[in-house]
Amino acid sequence: MNGQKNEDDMEVERDIMAALLRWKQRKNRQPLIIQGARQIGKTWVMRKFGEEHFEHVAYFNFDASEELCREFERTKDPGRLVDILRLYTECPIEPGRTLIIFDEIQQSNKALNSLKYFCEDAPEYHIIAAGSLLGVSLLQGDSFPVGKVEFLRRYFKGEPQYAFGYGLSYTDFEFGEALLSSSSIKAGEKVEITIPLTNVGKMDGAEVVQVYVKSLTNPDAPIKSLKGYVRQEIKAGKSEKVRITLEPESFAYYNADVDGLKVFPGKYQILYGNSSRDMDLSSLDLEVTPAVQ
Repeated sequence: MNGQKNEDDMEVERDIMAALLRWKQRKNRQPLIIQGARQIGKTWVMRKFGEEHFEHVAYFNFDASEELCREFERTKDPGRLVDILRLYTECPIEPGRTLIIFDEIQQSNKALNSLKYFCEDAPEYHIIAAGSLLGVSLLQGDSFPVGKVEFLRRYFKGEPQYAFGYGLSYTDFEFGEALLSSSSIKAGEKVEITIPLTNVGKMDGAEVVQVYVKSLTNPDAPIKSLKGYVRQEIKAGKSEKVRITLEPESFAYYNADVDGLKVFPGKYQILYGNSSRDMDLSSLDLEVTPAVQ
């Protein structure tokens, strides 16, 4: 995260720092895992948060120390692990005053699993972990501390060289103004979007119509998520209406309280177009209200 920051970067930084501070202040907090791809600033965020809100920051990188990985093979006891960690840092490790950072934690399944025991037996310690490809570990029930950790997801906010859906065609298409079957649904209901599409070129061709969902009220939601697509063939000069159904799961996100996906009521944008670039997308507003109990 070097160089001059633009306004979007600064807004993202403020949002993440605010989320981390809420986590720090919660009495029932669990160890926190920051997820995201490589090179998007997870390490920088953890260090900066520690420097601003703790007296000490104890940083451990499992990718840089095979010996540290082996230490976690020998015990699951948080007290003994803290004593071991003190041997690898000159920084004091004190409950409430020290932020413990486990970076590249995917290199040690035992370190990942240790978060469960810190949650259960040593909740007084503030621990933030980060790593890449943690989705693989999610499938390994014996190593991932299911229900014993919280998540914060960090997303790339820059402009990709090739957006998802990027491609070339021998003809041109125009999208008309789409319609939703309803502008408001209850949690657990589905909604259909109808998108007019016209081949305005001189050759027959096919276009991939994409539909994304963007939450406007869930701060932990992805920037936008692809929830439906259809490959539509259209003859030159002709039009078709493309219909895509968004199932209830399209508005569901991970919820630590239920340890699974749960529909998040609130305001959404339904985005449609032929790529993930904002300039290629149009939007409709949708509200998801709580289900009737």
